[in-house]
Amino acid sequence: MKVKNCSISQMRQQQAFEFYNKAIKYAKYCRLEQFQPYITALEDANKALDLALTPIRKSQHTETIVAEDEKRDRTWRALRATVNAQLLHFHDTNVSIAKRADDILNTYGDPTKKAYTEETGILKNLVTDLEEMIVEANQKRIGIDELVKELKRANEWFTKLLTNREGEKAFKETGISKTTRQAADNAYRNMVEALNSIAFLEADFSKVQDAINLLNQIIDQENAVMKARATRRTNKKGNEDSAFEEE
Repeated sequence: MKVKNCSISQMRQQQAFEFYNKAIKYAKYCRLEQFQPYITALEDANKALDLALTPIRKSQHTETIVAEDEKRDRTWRALRATVNAQLLHFHDTNVSIAKRADDILNTYGDPTKKAYTEETGILKNLVTDLEEMIVEANQKRIGIDELVKELKRANEWFTKLLTNREGEKAFKETGISKTTRQAADNAYRNMVEALNSIAFLEADFSKVQDAINLLNQIIDQENAVMKARATRRTNKKGNEDSAFEEE
């Protein structure tokens, strides 16, 4: 038995903070000395996240900025997934073009884990390189051109939000929270990895069993919440598309 996977990257900021509070509480059921530093690390990281979120909860501009950042992050992930799928295509031409796109994506890495300003710059350069590649290939057969256009639009709109006078304060606050959130995510992953390793090596499994069982319970709950949210988002998009077609 081990701790289950949890899509923490899909959690909203407040949701992640509350989840980590529960994870810390239940992880303490494992009282093995070698595991305690991992709990402490998550405690410290989550306290920093709480402090970073405090001004955000009071900001009237934050919701728009966070929502737009999530949109461009989802678009980048869709682009990455499309290229990955085309690398497995049966047609050699598709694979050849996909490899060029894959090389460009690999050059920049995953920008969604970066702070806002750094991510904005990376996406701007990424879009420019992909646009040039699409023109040079003189075709759209791997289906990334619309995603590149949407990523460009989302990033340009996000840039305007950052330079907007009313959004400036919210940007500074949420930029800090994104960095501290990443630190908390890493601390959680390290804790889970350590607990799973200990469970594998520990002769007396009862010393870790309660912690693993309790963590898996809250992971199941969070995964159900995120699955329901994704379903609502898909249904909403489907309804919007249907309405557009009727018009």
